[in-house]
Amino acid sequence: MRCTLNIEVAVERFAAFAELAWMERRPELAALCEAARAAGGRLTPDGVRAVLPGVSEPGAKNVIGWCRALRLFDEGGALTALGDDVAKTGEAPVPEQGVFDFWTVRHPLLGSRALHVERITATQDGRFDAMTAITQTPELGVVYRSCVDPRDRFMVRVICPGGSVVGMVRPTVARCRVAWTLDFTAGTERFTLTGTIDGDGAPRPIRHEAESGGDDLEAVLASWARGPLAVFGRWDSQGRRLAVPFADLAVDAQDRFQKALSLDHAEVPGRGTWKNVQIDGVPIGPATAEDAARWSMARLDRRLAEGFRYRTHDDVAALFASITRATPLEAHAPALPASKALLDRHAATPAILWSLAAPADLFPTQIEVLR
Repeated sequence: MRCTLNIEVAVERFAAFAELAWMERRPELAALCEAARAAGGRLTPDGVRAVLPGVSEPGAKNVIGWCRALRLFDEGGALTALGDDVAKTGEAPVPEQGVFDFWTVRHPLLGSRALHVERITATQDGRFDAMTAITQTPELGVVYRSCVDPRDRFMVRVICPGGSVVGMVRPTVARCRVAWTLDFTAGTERFTLTGTIDGDGAPRPIRHEAESGGDDLEAVLASWARGPLAVFGRWDSQGRRLAVPFADLAVDAQDRFQKALSLDHAEVPGRGTWKNVQIDGVPIGPATAEDAARWSMARLDRRLAEGFRYRTHDDVAALFASITRATPLEAHAPALPASKALLDRHAATPAILWSLAAPADLFPTQIEVLR
């Protein structure tokens, strides 16, 4: 059971004065963060001197202060999530102030994020005479990966230090589409971004490595069971299937015990509303015992019609058991009708009728049962 949710999100482009930090290879900072991880998440002067031999006591304290300024450690001296990332990747933030061109998006799944950032030089645009308030700013202190060149990672430390966030809104043809795949069977979810970012000659394609939204798919499924799925049937949480009526059930769905569902819209808690949702491979089973009986007989009829052969009632019983056992039908214990009822059921289908009647005619002991 899986679906892919799609939505187009607006891209805003603006230029503003900001302080960014580009993630660059800094082995000494990575070593300090790794040492702090091994020491319970804290960096001490002794820990600094163990990594950087020859550093004095005041020098070690300065190093710790610089690590705090880079936000690798908080004011209490504890390793931050950024510091943990530095220990893992070997890349640390190198701050830089200037005027930058931002491409940002905002959506409940994505948050407010920067897709890409570029430096602006005075020769590119020195006017900045149309300053306005900027509302779609990226979250600060988050490490982003550029959607133009995924090798580039950066974080936005401050936009417009010491004042309100203002900048120059710039024209853009950039576009961004989100495709979020929820695989309820595997218990995984990943989203990717596609689209384009403005370029000098032509738009550049968005290059984005799939990432997880961190959502609980069981909670999503429970929410949908109470909402859009309820239109189609009752969700059986124990059997992990949708209990549906037999009426109008396609032959393929009857045999595979799965069907595709189309929803006009579906809300993912905390992640917004998504339109035109197609869910493939939804497990299904009968809603009632009567549905199970009709479903079982429909499958039996098709099997009986698959090639001409004579079948005794025991043969039919074995065939009936094979198409109901270990399926969602079994829980309702559907029963095979008596021989007379089977013959009556296929009175209008001569080939099936005689395949069932002929063996009975050959055994006098069964004639009384049939007549």
